[in-house]
Amino acid sequence: MTLPPTRAEILAALQDTRHNVLAARVAEAMTAYRLAFQADARRCDSLELIELPAPTDEVEAFALEIFLVQIQKEMPSVVIKIKSDS
Repeated sequence: MTLPPTRAEILAALQDTRHNVLAARVAEAMTAYRLAFQADARRCDSLELIELPAPTDEVEAFALEIFLVQIQKEMPSVVIKIKSDS
């Protein structure tokens, strides 16, 4: 059984200049959040509230955190809601 990566392992992977699976997973998760943001923005009349899926593991949580920081810098008036399973 493989344990999910820790935050420290993710940060170390992002420092690795060679291609590595963990850094690629972070990039893929960030792309998925960007696509979800774009899809929800197209469905809405405005960018006041965007809903994004909740992360399912530490890699997605890390990617979402980075994505949200960038969006808030570029679009501070946008409110992003994370969808919950409940």
